Amino acid sequence: MFRSKDFTQSEKNWLLFLIACKLLLHFFTNHNYGLHRDEFLYWDQGNHLAWGFFEVPPLTPLMGWLATSFLGDTIFALRFFPAMAGGIIVLLIGLMVKEFGGKKWAIILACLAYILSPAFLRANTLFQPVCFNQMWWTLVAFLFIKIINSKENKYWYFLGIVVGFGWLTKYSIAFFMVAFLLGVLFTKERKWLGTRHPYIAIAIASLIALPNIWWQYRFGFPVVHHMNELASTQLININPLGFISSQLMTHATGLLIWIPGLIWLLASKRAKPFRPLGFAYIFLILILIYLSGKSYYAYGVYPMLMAAGGVAVSNFIQNKKAVLKYCFLTILVVPQLFLLPKGLPILPKEKLANYFNSIKKIGLEQRWEDGKIYPLPQDYADMFGWEEMAQKVANKYHSLPEDKKSSCLIWGGSYSHTSTLNFYRKKYDLPEVFTLHSSYILFIEPPPHFDNLIVVDDVWSDSSSYFFHHEFIDSIKNKFAREKGYIFYRERPRINVDSAVVELLKNERTVLFEE
Repeated sequence: MFRSKDFTQSEKNWLLFLIACKLLLHFFTNHNYGLHRDEFLYWDQGNHLAWGFFEVPPLTPLMGWLATSFLGDTIFALRFFPAMAGGIIVLLIGLMVKEFGGKKWAIILACLAYILSPAFLRANTLFQPVCFNQMWWTLVAFLFIKIINSKENKYWYFLGIVVGFGWLTKYSIAFFMVAFLLGVLFTKERKWLGTRHPYIAIAIASLIALPNIWWQYRFGFPVVHHMNELASTQLININPLGFISSQLMTHATGLLIWIPGLIWLLASKRAKPFRPLGFAYIFLILILIYLSGKSYYAYGVYPMLMAAGGVAVSNFIQNKKAVLKYCFLTILVVPQLFLLPKGLPILPKEKLANYFNSIKKIGLEQRWEDGKIYPLPQDYADMFGWEEMAQKVANKYHSLPEDKKSSCLIWGGSYSHTSTLNFYRKKYDLPEVFTLHSSYILFIEPPPHFDNLIVVDDVWSDSSSYFFHHEFIDSIKNKFAREKGYIFYRERPRINVDSAVVELLKNERTVLFEE
């Protein structure tokens, strides 16, 4: 599939150098800030492997389990595979450039556009489904190009495998495949649909996805409930103009590459065989606008546009004076270097607010999922304060007398509190945390006897209906943290709390299965 003989020695050297740059950028920076709230969740789901979870399909938690099993429960370990996914995408971009007929300059331009994009730097820093999803999308595009160029049917079967694993990573690959199908229908390549090979590919993808589809069926298709919740709480804040402007701005000067790439795919005579890829992009954007999708849902399609753009731009400048080539390279790279802290955790924490305030003045505002503007990007705010919270919970827990400690239950108000405290359990010698939130209701066990409680939540409470004594202990004080992390201590039960919690868990599971 990957034939290095197609590359000149210079091209191979450059591609390997660019892959190394991508990996080193992440390996040297990805541990500078703490884990993101969602990273804790995917890590903890890896301790309870299944064919699905309410928030994600099974592959990301599996990757987390593999990473920490071999590399330990560290930030670097969890973020190792996201960095590797980025390196694989750089390789695929170089391969696509060669399939498009590009040479050294095309490889350099296309790969740099991807490597320096703030959006992709962020994606390959965080242990989330996004980075793996983008890798599968890029591999789909590459295999599609191989089908066009080689006319070998085996690539259809590889495509089916990739789409199957893409489904096990993030369901949004369905959007890309619908857009891909529409792109094929709008070109003469629709003749493929008259052969058996695309349908064999669909069968292969379905077979790989089947265990997760069965899991969805068994639990009442929680992906539908999850999307409905997103639509009512987050997607409602998205508008078509904001979505389009985000697509234009999110890769910064990378648009000097991907926009020519899109035009080349849609209009160049030389690119006519690859036109379905250009149409697929257009249809994908229209689908996401119609569904009020988040901006990042479309990011997986840009590596193929960057590969095409590398060819388009290098064709334009190849016969120009060398000074023009290096001027263009400077315009592409230098602004991106200024924006590196937007995508990579490289700045000291104390300088973050000043930096993001400075780029706000040039129109780069940090808008969160609630539609409001904040001093820091939401992803960064979600990385701060977690270990502080765990330390304060541990201080209260270990200050209890032994008889109280042995009958103390720690309760997480959300998945972020629960998974974070579980991540730091060994370090701070804490018991496993109980919660009735998120996917935990699928696998959490009823707690042993308890008569006092440490609760961590982001909702303030003045009293408890289950305990006579209710006391506020502490909260997250980190000024960058998004969460409040209120810590409460409760004792002297009003009722039989053991039975009450068992009943609450039973009711949650009953509602789940009835739905």
